Amino acid sequence: MAICEVQQATQEAEEALTQGLEALNQSLSDTIASDALSSPTNMLTTWGEGDTSLPNPRIVSNFKEVNQ
Repeated sequence: MAICEVQQATQEAEEALTQGLEALNQSLSDTIASDALSSPTNMLTTWGEGDTSLPNPRIVSNFKEVNQ
């Protein structure tokens, strides 16, 4: 019985992690899209000044590929 409980808990944890990653992916995509549409010039200027607070598009793209 204990093995079944561990398997169920593991499956639930995997599902929760998958849902969390999907939500994070969607949130990042929405943020990048809204920032790019609202002020593309400001975003490019900020990135050009070395501000690393915005996600690197290549990293986000790689994240999407891995999680699809």
